[in-house]
Amino acid sequence: MPYVPHNQKNPALTRYRFAEDRDLITACLAGEEPAWDALIDRYAGLLFSVCIRMGLSQADAEDTFQDVCLILYNHLESIRDTTRLSGWLISTTRREVWRTARKKQVTLASELGEGEWEMEAAESVHPQKANGNPEQAILALTEQQLMREAVERLPERCRDLLLQLYAADDPLSYQDLAVKLSVAVGSIGPTRARCLERLRKILQELGY
Repeated sequence: MPYVPHNQKNPALTRYRFAEDRDLITACLAGEEPAWDALIDRYAGLLFSVCIRMGLSQADAEDTFQDVCLILYNHLESIRDTTRLSGWLISTTRREVWRTARKKQVTLASELGEGEWEMEAAESVHPQKANGNPEQAILALTEQQLMREAVERLPERCRDLLLQLYAADDPLSYQDLAVKLSVAVGSIGPTRARCLERLRKILQELGY
């Protein structure tokens, strides 16, 4: 069945919004369909951008994306290092792009001159993801994935604090956040600074 991006306001998906990849995969293996939808929604933009950036048409990119989703589904049980899932998906997508190109005799971006690629990209780019510039789109989405992976590596307390401060739809006040996390209000600021420093170091380790 073709994948269709879901409305993130869907309550069944919202509870998985900040879940780590390993938890989503565990839920997927337990047969929880919303977890699968959330996992694919998380990576859909990045994978589409890889397809488009390499030179596939919109239709071929959608077919390739479906193929990658199927490969991921079939490999869920064998995935061990979920902190590198985005890299695995990018490599898998690139391989499938080349397979599609060979099968359909499509000339990919790496085989075109710079001027030809710019023209082809302008015609084929995914309008909702690239905003007319596929190279900037894939760089931005890759940075988003690196940031998410770095946040996943934080201790749980830091992760919860930063997500509540910077990623929640309705950020809590320091007073409400202190109650939610069972900490003193005066500790929020210093803890936030320490957590951001940890996040900075993790991002450096990831090559950001």
